[in-house]
Amino acid sequence: MELKDSAAIAVASIVEETPEGFAHTAIAFGDKGEILRQRALHPSARHPWAIVMASELSHADTAIGRLALLPGEDSLYPEAFRLAALRDVEMVACPTHVVEPWETRTGLPKRAAENRFSVVPASRRTP
Repeated sequence: MELKDSAAIAVASIVEETPEGFAHTAIAFGDKGEILRQRALHPSARHPWAIVMASELSHADTAIGRLALLPGEDSLYPEAFRLAALRDVEMVACPTHVVEPWETRTGLPKRAAENRFSVVPASRRTP
């Protein structure tokens, strides 16, 4: 995979319209534009409108390491992080909406520790 040269990366999730329906998609941007795009791998109770899923996990080699994205509720599935580890990913960005305290207290830190990479979650403010 081509190295995407950017020292800073911004990640967000969007609603993506496709001919088959809507997808919940994470996108990473660098100083030269889009670096990586990843649709959700799993159906989501939070996003029942998202019916178009990805069939595999993608990654991109960046100036700050190999990056994968897990949008929304994909961050709740340990096997999604394992897929990233099998691709020698160094960091996983998770644009999600944290709902339960365990997600940031134990869930995401455990995924980082057991797979030996950085997990970078982003969420709207929640109580």
